[in-house]
Amino acid sequence: MRRQSFWTRITRRLKSLRVIRPAMKLAGKYWDDGDCWKSIDHYVPLHMYGWGCENDFAWYFTGECKVSVDVPEDICQWLAGCEYADYTSYAPEIWQHPSAFEQTRKGDCKNYALWAWRRLCELGYSAEFVVGDWAHDGNWVRHAWVVFRKEDGQAVLEGLMGSPEAMIRPLDDVREEYCPRFGVDHRLTRKIYSGYVASEVRGTRFE
Repeated sequence: MRRQSFWTRITRRLKSLRVIRPAMKLAGKYWDDGDCWKSIDHYVPLHMYGWGCENDFAWYFTGECKVSVDVPEDICQWLAGCEYADYTSYAPEIWQHPSAFEQTRKGDCKNYALWAWRRLCELGYSAEFVVGDWAHDGNWVRHAWVVFRKEDGQAVLEGLMGSPEAMIRPLDDVREEYCPRFGVDHRLTRKIYSGYVASEVRGTRFE
């Protein structure tokens, strides 16, 4: 991973204080009932969504996506044919534009989620791109996924489930598997979750 200069780290830490203050307001509510899914609309610096996040989220909606989708299940079916690639072991994280992801059909969780998020928004759903922690194989790992509202309630679209039939699950059924930190919704409004507080206490890194 590329090393950051001392002053870069200091500058980013100071910017992060703009996020920490509202997060601490959520902390009391989190400790009351342990619900890391409470959120508020608030400015979040791009770098806090993950290493390599440099483009404003509006950029992911520019240009044309050529894969035809009519329903969320079409999104899952297409993602099932993509190849997972973990870039972090040998290069800075790559936040692909959705149109580029359609060409490579290869990426990590955030590339899957960014593409699914855009396509759900284009289908008219209230969808949110979320980053945080995922309880996977007995450990909390950094992750990105999509939450969207269906007719019968909120659901999680998890592109890495492999089987298209397993990718969309009711949020109420899987909320304990995820600890969200930051999100951005279909209006491009950024959000901070009480899960950010829980993650900092737990010590899971998402940088």
